[in-house]
Amino acid sequence: MANVQRGGDLEIDHDLGFQRRMWTAERIGWLVILLVVIGAMLGLLGSRGPVSKAFAGDRDAALRVEYERFGRYHAPTQLRIHVGPGIARNGTVRIWLDSGYIQALDIEEIVPEPDQVEVESNRLTFVFQVSNPSEPVTIVFHVRHEGFGRQKGQTGIENGEAVRLTQFIYP
Repeated sequence: MANVQRGGDLEIDHDLGFQRRMWTAERIGWLVILLVVIGAMLGLLGSRGPVSKAFAGDRDAALRVEYERFGRYHAPTQLRIHVGPGIARNGTVRIWLDSGYIQALDIEEIVPEPDQVEVESNRLTFVFQVSNPSEPVTIVFHVRHEGFGRQKGQTGIENGEAVRLTQFIYP
């Protein structure tokens, strides 16, 4: 130990330089903990927070998707699909999700329930009955993520608009 001095009448060794370095390390540790807590409150760690909420599509568009930008592996989350008025054809709305994104999800429930699901080579199409085509429709997919890391997907209205989704799923 370099520069060790006695503390007055007490026979205690102390190294003021080492102690200052320890105090600096402690302050850095407290700052890191504070940043993690603030990040968690904002939603950066997969919780619902203002930074975590994301939207794909414009507010006035025919299709707008609301989802969590940051999620956790196997934690329940929602994918809200808002379809504008006048989009329904023959009393039905046809929403598709690309197969790559679907494979990364475990769909637990869809509200309202689709009348049918059509399987295609690169996507699943969900067909919903609409009672009043002149009103907007909201479809909620209750899902759990089956993978982690960066996940990309695409959803759209058959023969209409499509939007891209990007999420980061923590292990």
